[in-house]
Amino acid sequence: MKVVKSGISSGVTFGVVDGLNSERISVMPGTAPAASGEVSLPGDSGSIWLEMATNLAVACITPATPKAVPEVSALRPSGSSRC
Repeated sequence: MKVVKSGISSGVTFGVVDGLNSERISVMPGTAPAASGEVSLPGDSGSIWLEMATNLAVACITPATPKAVPEVSALRPSGSSRC
C-alpha cells in the first residue's frame, strides 16, 4: 500500500507499507523520500499516514525514546488509536 504524510521535521514523504500487525505498521521509503532518506524523523509525532489511493488515514506517528525515530501506530477500523 502506498502512503503519504507531512511531518514538521521530515516534510512531505512518501512510503510503502511493508509490514503490518495489530498495533504497528512498517513503512519503507517510497519513490520520493525526504532529503534525509528517512520516512520520519524526531518531531514528526502526531503526523498521519494516508493511503494514497483513498486518502484514508491508516497510521499515525507516535513518540519514541529520545533521539529515536518515532514509531508508526496502525489505526483501528473504529478510528481509535494511541495518537
